[in-house]
Amino acid sequence: VTEVIADSIYKTSVKVGDCTITDENRENVKLHKDDVITYEITVSNDGNKDLTGVVVTDDHEVSVESVEKVNSNGTRVLDKDLTKNEKNRKDGNLLGKTTLGAGEKYIITVKYKVPDNFINENDKEHGDELTNTASITTNETETKSDNDTLKKYKKAEISQTKSSAVVGNDKNDHIINSG
Repeated sequence: VTEVIADSIYKTSVKVGDCTITDENRENVKLHKDDVITYEITVSNDGNKDLTGVVVTDDHEVSVESVEKVNSNGTRVLDKDLTKNEKNRKDGNLLGKTTLGAGEKYIITVKYKVPDNFINENDKEHGDELTNTASITTNETETKSDNDTLKKYKKAEISQTKSSAVVGNDKNDHIINSG
């Protein structure tokens, strides 16, 4: 039997607040400060050998809402032990375990609150988009990453010029009379 060592990671935003993100509305979703983005990070061992030293990370401070195992028929089952495994999260591992068995697949649901400084009108550093990246590292494979990008809300820029003039009238009282 040929030994196959392979893993994969896929990250996508699924909600902003109560708005479900789809392929059709993704371009129209605009982030505001304090919006809560729900992401799903899918990690899998696509090979036939267990992967060890598994660490799944995110480049933003996210909170783990759930960890679900994906069965071979595609059904998702909540793994309560991994969802509640705070020890591994303190070590930076969102998955909650360090071994990914051959053929195993998990979906980690995380939430991220958009901070004020990412939606600042004068923010030149972060640009017009918010990109969030998740990565998987194992002892057997190179680090792999995937990201998701959403656009930020920008206020429309309107400029207005107002001018007035005081015009004398025959009474020279500087009151403008319509006429």
